[in-house]
Amino acid sequence: MRKVTCQAMIAVALTLLAPMSYASGTYQYRVPFIGLRGPGAGAQSAPSAIGDGIAVDGACAAGLATTCDTLSALTSGMKVDTSGLTTSCVPGYMEGARAKIGESSGKWYWEVTSSNWTNQFMGIGTWNAGIPVGRDGNGWSIVGPDSGTWKEYHNNSQSTLQYLGPATVRRYMLDMDAGQLSVYDGTTLVDTFTGVSGQIFPTNSGTSCSAATFNFGQSNFQYPTPVGYHKGVW
Repeated sequence: MRKVTCQAMIAVALTLLAPMSYASGTYQYRVPFIGLRGPGAGAQSAPSAIGDGIAVDGACAAGLATTCDTLSALTSGMKVDTSGLTTSCVPGYMEGARAKIGESSGKWYWEVTSSNWTNQFMGIGTWNAGIPVGRDGNGWSIVGPDSGTWKEYHNNSQSTLQYLGPATVRRYMLDMDAGQLSVYDGTTLVDTFTGVSGQIFPTNSGTSCSAATFNFGQSNFQYPTPVGYHKGVW
C-alpha cells in the first residue's frame, strides 16, 4: 500500500472544503483601503453654520449661508465702500451707518477690525435708533478707547469701562434669545448690554472716524465663533 504523506492529506482536505466555503456565503469581506468606511466606522459630522468654539470659518465664506449682512450709510458724510463692509466718516459732523439685516431671535456673531476706534460709536440699534448710536433707548454702543478709556453708551448715558488697550479686533455676540449683547476685545470681555429687544441691526456712527471693516461671515474670522452662535449675520 502506498504511504500517504501529511502534505497530501492536507491538500485533499482543502480541495474538498473550498467549494463548500464559497457556497456557504458565510465569509466576510475586509476593506483595507484608507478612506473607505465599513459598518463600524464612526459618523462624520456635517459642516455647520453654528459655531463650536473652535472653527473660524465664516458661514458665507464656507458656503453654509448666502447673502451675509452688509451696511448702508444713513448720512452723507458716512462712507461705505463697494463691498458694504468698510465704513469711515468725514470730520465735523456726526455720521451713521446701519446693517441691512436685523435680527429679533437667535444668536449671532460678527467681528469689526479697525486701527483706531477714537470717535466711533460701534454697536447695535433698532431701525429707529438715533445717531450717534446710544443717544436714546433704541441703541447700544461702545465708544473708544478714547483718552485712555472705553465707554458704554445707551439711553444718552455714558459709563466708563476698564481700559483694555487699543484693540484691533472687536467681537460682537448678539443673543436675542437672552436679550443681550456681549462685546469682546479679542478674548477679553469688555461689556455686556442687557435688555436688548426688538429687531436689532449692527451699526456704526461717529465723527472723524477711521476705517472700520465688518465681517458678517463673508470671510474667515480672527477668532472662533462661540458655541451656539451663527457664524455671521444673514
